[in-house]
Amino acid sequence: MPFQKNFPALGTTKRLRVPKKVTPHFESILEHLDHQVQQLGQDYIEAFFAQWQQAMRELEFSSASASRTIPEDLDQEALKKHFVEHYISQSNAQSNMNIACQNRTFSPEYIEFYCDTIRKSFEELQRQSQTSSLGAWKIIEKKLIKKRVDLDHIDIFHEICYGFFEQGQREFQSIANTHTNQCPLADYLCEIKWLIDFEPLLKLRDLIAQT
Repeated sequence: MPFQKNFPALGTTKRLRVPKKVTPHFESILEHLDHQVQQLGQDYIEAFFAQWQQAMRELEFSSASASRTIPEDLDQEALKKHFVEHYISQSNAQSNMNIACQNRTFSPEYIEFYCDTIRKSFEELQRQSQTSSLGAWKIIEKKLIKKRVDLDHIDIFHEICYGFFEQGQREFQSIANTHTNQCPLADYLCEIKWLIDFEPLLKLRDLIAQT
């Protein structure tokens, strides 16, 4: 049976021993590159690592700058702690935010208001663009795909636009976990020229930002 590559879009492979602690990070980078190269071509690799090298230089400069502001009597271990703690605290703060998102619940009134507003906005888009429901949805779907919104979430948005969605916490939590304090569907609808001043939609986006 021929060998099957995990990341076929990235070309030939080379055997390399990677420390366990960083293996998941390397795998996530490879998954990201494999996906993006399929969408944007091989030039994306060079662009990605050019930005990565710039970020590393900034980190090294930040470390050197931090070392100049620390008393000279601190040993090397204390210097490491001073520099690394900043990034660990940021990571912990992000982790706590993610946990808070996962534990978030949405009232039936909130879900009803969201679905009702999206449905009204969808109907307004049909009316103003003088197109069918399918035509209006294609406008939205194309933009959501371009924004790389998860396909499961696009399916949920489709049901909401057509009024088929059955209210549920799980679906809303899934979207909220991915898009903190925003909604790609509501954001895009607000960008459409016919809906820029659509009052119910503007109120909904404000509510999402505060939730």
